[in-house]
Amino acid sequence: MSDKNNCTLIFNRPDVFTKVEYIDKTLDCTPGQPCDKPDVHYVNETVDVNLICDREGSGQVAETFKGWCNNDWQHAIAVTHNAYLPDELNFCFQLRLSYPNGATQDIFLGQGHTLGSNNWWLGSLGIGRIGDNVPILHAADGTDWKIIPNTHSFDFEAM
Repeated sequence: MSDKNNCTLIFNRPDVFTKVEYIDKTLDCTPGQPCDKPDVHYVNETVDVNLICDREGSGQVAETFKGWCNNDWQHAIAVTHNAYLPDELNFCFQLRLSYPNGATQDIFLGQGHTLGSNNWWLGSLGIGRIGDNVPILHAADGTDWKIIPNTHSFDFEAM
């Protein structure tokens, strides 16, 4: 039986994107587990990403995610875990953000689990750190966003 897994990206400005879409054929799931393509909805300042998939992790899926992040912990952040990069993930995939100025940027979402709880990961080559290790997204439109991880979401606060 598969679980519905949900992650929400919350932006504090409704005019940030013109489009958020799943990048076809980027979904990687633990071999042998049923997994459906992500369903992405963008309404006002919230992007809801839903996926139906079992919660069996593998190192192979984590390696895919880490590869997208150039194996650099500074390009990734977890919501409930202090690891630098994931050891195992249930699944991961890429989303493309389109900005009003025509620029695009790819971000990566992955989900693992720790002690029965989902552990979401966000990655992008545009993610960096400032100050006391505060994660930010250097957006393709030239803006910077502070990333605030929550249990099942990533909040983005304009800087």
